[in-house]
Amino acid sequence: ETEKVLIVGIDEEEDADYDDDPGNSPKFSWKKLWLFTGPGFLMSIAFLDPGNLESDLQAGAIAGYSLIWLLMWATAIGLLIQLLSARLGVATGRHLAELCREEYPTWARMVLWIMAEIALIGADIQEVIGSAIAIKILSNGLVPLWAGVVITALDCFIFLFLENYGIRKLEAVFAILIATMALAFAWMFGQTKPSGTELLVGALVPKLSS
Repeated sequence: ETEKVLIVGIDEEEDADYDDDPGNSPKFSWKKLWLFTGPGFLMSIAFLDPGNLESDLQAGAIAGYSLIWLLMWATAIGLLIQLLSARLGVATGRHLAELCREEYPTWARMVLWIMAEIALIGADIQEVIGSAIAIKILSNGLVPLWAGVVITALDCFIFLFLENYGIRKLEAVFAILIATMALAFAWMFGQTKPSGTELLVGALVPKLSS
């Protein structure tokens, strides 16, 4: 017996056709693709936060092309973890915190919670400070660091406020921000004109510079 995952907002006529003949695969639909693309934009923010971008920039500034392979494999492992987490959520209908609470003993849950809090603090500190420095640079020093920290903290509440108007609107905002970052990096990539051969060697040949 086949099982079917129902997605809200999909054409009922297509669902009826699928139910009549379970052996047929559902037809490709741009509407269905967009339903999954929106959450993908939200998940991709984990790879586009200032901490990750700054570590990539510093690696390039200090080690040149020699650490591209390391950054590539770190990104691949992160994608694997995201994929496994998504499959776990689809299969169980619960997120990771709920599963840890149900499956692990109390002492293990507390350890995991403390580790998660420390990781969040360590990641968010560099993001908040980095954003404050960026705002100061972009404002030519008119906005001090403390004001940049306040602005960065307030944007979290702005995104939470947008979520009240619908998750699709929040996904659209993130899609616009990601597209802006992509265009900016593409423009800088074209301006710097890096060596294609050295990029390929740096991505495929593992090495550590002295």
